[in-house]
Order: sequence, then C-alpha cells, then structure tokens
Amino acid sequence: MIDNVINYSLEKHKPIDIIYMKGMDITQRRIKVFKIDNNIIKAIDLEKGAIRNFKKDSILSAMQVKFFNYSDISTRNIKRRNLQLESHN
Repeated sequence: MIDNVINYSLEKHKPIDIIYMKGMDITQRRIKVFKIDNNIIKAIDLEKGAIRNFKKDSILSAMQVKFFNYSDISTRNIKRRNLQLESHN
C-alpha cells in the first residue's frame, strides 16, 4: 500500500502525507516525490521547502492528500524548489 501511494505521488506529481521514523523520532511530513532510487525516496518536503531523502523502509504510513492549499507555499519557495529540482535531474 505504501508503495502505491509513493508511486502515485511520483506519477501524478501530487503531494502525499507520510509518517516517517528516523532514529527514535517519528514525524509527519507532506512531500511530493520526484525520484525513487532503490530504497531512497527523493522528494520535496512541502512544509520545509527543501529537497529531502527518505528511506522507504522508514516510512511507516503514507496517504494521498485530498485537499492541498497551494497558497500555503510562498511563490519564492516554489521557484527555489523548482531550481533545485532542475539541478538534480
């Protein structure tokens, strides 16, 4: 099920919510996946406005975002993220 949601984000360019465990910390993240390399998910963390790598094995759950307000993200951050994405492709 988690793989299906990750692939949905990659193929449809849509955000998803994940519950992620790193060490002893568990966080909720809203991400948009742009690349999958073996066990590593490369995605934009939409709340932090930065590109992050996530270990697929550390994603505890994932679900599609039903409603996403793009006005929550500043235009400046979107432009910066797009430039970062272009440099990673």
